[in-house]
Amino acid sequence: MKVKYALLSAGALQLLVVGCGSSHHETHYGYATLSYADYWAGELGQSRDVLLAGNAEADRAGDLDAGMFDAVSRATHGHGAFRQQFQYAVEVLGEKVLSKQETEDSRGRKKWEYETDPSVTKMVRASASFQDLGEDGEIKFEAVEGAVALADRASSFMVDSEEYKITNVKVHGMKFVPVAVPHELKGIAKEKFHFVEDSRVTENTNGLKTMLTEDSFSARKVSSMESPHDLVVDTVGTGYHSRFGSDAEASVMLKRADGSELSHREFIDYVMNFNTVRYDYYGDDASYTNLMASYGTKHSADSWWKTGRVPRISCGINYGFDRFKGSGPGYYRLTLIANGYRDVVADVRFLPKYEGNIDIGLKGKVLTIGGADAETLMDAAVDVFADGQPKLVRDQAVSLGQNVLSADFTPGTEYTVEVRFKEFGSVRAKVVAQ
Repeated sequence: MKVKYALLSAGALQLLVVGCGSSHHETHYGYATLSYADYWAGELGQSRDVLLAGNAEADRAGDLDAGMFDAVSRATHGHGAFRQQFQYAVEVLGEKVLSKQETEDSRGRKKWEYETDPSVTKMVRASASFQDLGEDGEIKFEAVEGAVALADRASSFMVDSEEYKITNVKVHGMKFVPVAVPHELKGIAKEKFHFVEDSRVTENTNGLKTMLTEDSFSARKVSSMESPHDLVVDTVGTGYHSRFGSDAEASVMLKRADGSELSHREFIDYVMNFNTVRYDYYGDDASYTNLMASYGTKHSADSWWKTGRVPRISCGINYGFDRFKGSGPGYYRLTLIANGYRDVVADVRFLPKYEGNIDIGLKGKVLTIGGADAETLMDAAVDVFADGQPKLVRDQAVSLGQNVLSADFTPGTEYTVEVRFKEFGSVRAKVVAQ
């Protein structure tokens, strides 16, 4: 019997390895590791080759991550491989550390600066199993056998008493996709997709995919079976033009299915089993009747969660990315998918971009807005902050002309001013205070 280590979270699924006799007509149930292309090909009716295509042109950071389901690179670094290692297939590349020195960043946070030997590298698998939460909400975990476990905000890893600075992180897909495998494909499923039989996966499991050929799977099966720890949407907020590169973002707040507040432990249980989000685009159809397109996403690039005590899944979209071809402002149905839970469905409207003129000035406590008309600015609000600093002004109502804000602004300092409209997405501008 082979043992497959997996995440363990209270109230959610646990992997149990079983051995059993088989006939040639038997179907085997368990979990498989699927790349994003393998997973979404059956959902979207597209070929793996199309889903694996990258951008022909690199972005300003030199990445091709604006392609389809290539490995998550810069986005993964930004959101942290720590959160990936529980549910996703992660590889980490490092350079051997010769020396290191602890310093502080611009926000006073401790960080390490390394001297490395680029000629000595190590590629490892990062994989951890969730164990518990500490009294302070800290996630406790253990390394999976044969892999390294990364601490939160880790910049290095250890192998055989040698330290390596992390230089690249690749997320290849999802480790625990529930699948049904025909007996004649079982050997290939084990070899190619790391299939492990599990007694808790049945024909009624929500999200079950069936292996069809040596390299393809069906669309997932949606089950109506209830679970005592199911979640639903509480509220959905929207934002635009974030520093992470999204044209629009939805912040999906979660609660228990009975309407009561979700505890921090219950939220962590959920995200430790969270797989992905499906975006269904309905254009300007507020009735959600005429589906225009469906999109697959990848975690950390398009959806993410934080380790804080806010039960929120954030979902972003960049209309220019190849994987979101044909998308734009309008109505979206977001389906959050997690093992052991019924799907969580959130409807959201992403507002169109404001194409008009707007002039913004800062002096003392006064924000002056010009260029736009009074009707466009009806029910508008503003945030003001300096780079790397907490917001000085948050969600304050503004209108055309002069507005007295709740904070003083230092002359000569550059601030980011974000104006949010009622019928348009927000506009951001860099403004030097007078």
